[in-house]
Amino acid sequence: NAAAILSAGDALHTGTALWSLGFGGSTALTSEDDGVLSLPLLGLTLVQAGWTWFCVRRARPSRPAAGAAIVAAATVVAALACLTGPAGLDTWPAVVGIALLTGVIVAIQLMRAGHHWPPLTRWWDRRPHWLGPSLSLAYGATRALSLLSLLVVVGAGRVSVLHDSLAGDGFVAMAGLILLQAGWVPTLLIWACSWLIGAGFSVGTGTVFAPDRVVAGPVPRLPLLGLVPSTPLSSVGLWLPLVVTAGAMVAAWRRRAVLNALRVRYALSAAGLAALLVAVGV
Repeated sequence: NAAAILSAGDALHTGTALWSLGFGGSTALTSEDDGVLSLPLLGLTLVQAGWTWFCVRRARPSRPAAGAAIVAAATVVAALACLTGPAGLDTWPAVVGIALLTGVIVAIQLMRAGHHWPPLTRWWDRRPHWLGPSLSLAYGATRALSLLSLLVVVGAGRVSVLHDSLAGDGFVAMAGLILLQAGWVPTLLIWACSWLIGAGFSVGTGTVFAPDRVVAGPVPRLPLLGLVPSTPLSSVGLWLPLVVTAGAMVAAWRRRAVLNALRVRYALSAAGLAALLVAVGV
């Protein structure tokens, strides 16, 4: 049981290192070059975003200066948390991640409450009128792609074997391992989307997992990583872009009334920007 052999200080260092994974940090597993864990813990990012949204809404900032104070306070707290983590600079990118996340949430809350920042308001008023449909189309395409990505999740047998070998028969160890891996589920969905569009993804140095190519290598001993493909597809992988195209067509069809109201060049601009946003996000 790993928790039993950790002192209070070691547990605090480990917890801080894992927390930093949700905001761009990393943690060294061993002294070797390939012993660094930097898998984005996006589940923790979503939890932090929800908690920050709740706190900012309760704080009710009345002007941009109050919002800036909230961002500064969150940044200081993140910096203090990194001071309790492992020695080195691996966890410090989380300070920037927390500052950006808090800043975005504060800005949205100020805008929703009617406390506008004049420069931002002027920029938003001058936005292209097709930007809204583009964002809506990108959101719909992302939802469709996420649903399709669930179809490529395989390897449950390997996950079960890895889980049993790590957790053993301890209930606390089993529950903790499941809770920790739940934070990587959003990351796994993004990998599945990237695999589905043919680009693939990488888990560790020198690894490639794509429909037409699999180059495996040393990866962290996480049961969830048993879901990554072990072999490439055959000629079936050539048809995957058609599946993605079908999902995009469904998203566009559901928003056909808004797109039909735009001129052709604006509709093409909206579709192009939506495709770019989805590609960058994946």
